[in-house]
Amino acid sequence: MENADDLCSSTIVVNLTSEEAAMRWLWGNTDKLIITVILPCVVTIGVLGNLAFLFTVVRLKRMHTITNYYLCHLAIADILFLVVSAGLYIWVYFSSPITHDVPYKSSLGCCLTFFPIFLCYFSSVGIVTLVSLERYYAICNPIQHRAIQGMHRTTKFLASTWFVAILLAALATPRFGLLKQVCLQWPESEPFKHLADNYHDCFSVGPEFSVYPEVIQSLIFVISFTVSLFCYIKIVFALTHRSIEGDNTADNNVTQMQNVRNQIARLLILNGIVFFVCQAPYRVASVNNIIRIIGGEVILNKDGAGTLLLVSRASLFLNSAINPYLYALSSPFYRSAFREALFGESNVKTRKPTMTTPVASVTVSKNDTTDQIE
Repeated sequence: MENADDLCSSTIVVNLTSEEAAMRWLWGNTDKLIITVILPCVVTIGVLGNLAFLFTVVRLKRMHTITNYYLCHLAIADILFLVVSAGLYIWVYFSSPITHDVPYKSSLGCCLTFFPIFLCYFSSVGIVTLVSLERYYAICNPIQHRAIQGMHRTTKFLASTWFVAILLAALATPRFGLLKQVCLQWPESEPFKHLADNYHDCFSVGPEFSVYPEVIQSLIFVISFTVSLFCYIKIVFALTHRSIEGDNTADNNVTQMQNVRNQIARLLILNGIVFFVCQAPYRVASVNNIIRIIGGEVILNKDGAGTLLLVSRASLFLNSAINPYLYALSSPFYRSAFREALFGESNVKTRKPTMTTPVASVTVSKNDTTDQIE
């Protein structure tokens, strides 16, 4: 360590004057439980669930719908987020006893890690918004929806969403795009004598990059939430009105078909609500961080912000893991599809209306794989 003083003179130096403060920079028993047990379980459950949904959609022809096409892309984004984020936590944990001591050798490692995380966020927000708009037009403007729907149009929307997400992720990545060394001055007591006196972490490439990526994420979140909330309110009103009108419907097949359609619409509303609720803690933490950086009066103090950050990270993992289970628990239609695709069980009662009810069907072009429930 003969050059430590020269090295630390040009980097960040943290003077840990007390053992209590120093212990906060080390992994604890709670961290060990979360990162080695709970996190792998959540990731395994989430990845398996999303893969099961993708398998179900691919295997069953009646699942080849526009809505499910959107949800497949959401599942892909969720899998990518779970694998990359969890992989980062586990890698960092096993590489060093110091928290946040990333094992990268250069800033490229920071960029290659945080770019896909930002990409997953922006793509998920975009896809959830597209699903909300698609259901809004299908329920509230069915004639217009039938005239413009199709897989070609859906593919263009999704391709545009991923393209914009890539651009936004590239703009946000400099928020954690620079690898820096942090020097630590440990207490003289025994537990800290054998620890390294420095670690590496990913920092902003410049002061301006500490703020604007947070602003972009929060702005995108607010826009998506506003658009989706408008769609949800309109859908609920439309479904309620049609439910009252449908009380006198004599055709059981048509009624059942409408019930399946409405059931899926309610499920997607639930899925959207869960998404925004799980994202909200991180956005509050982000706004608090923006205020702190620009020197304003923060919403939460340091301890409160730290607690909120832990809660927000947990909610992000939970959101990416539970989507396919929400589909199965909330919708008999999806539950039946999962059983048939995964276990060979079929539910004739659920499937029949989608195959035989001409009144509820729509005109389908060669490029449109939408089925009757859409």
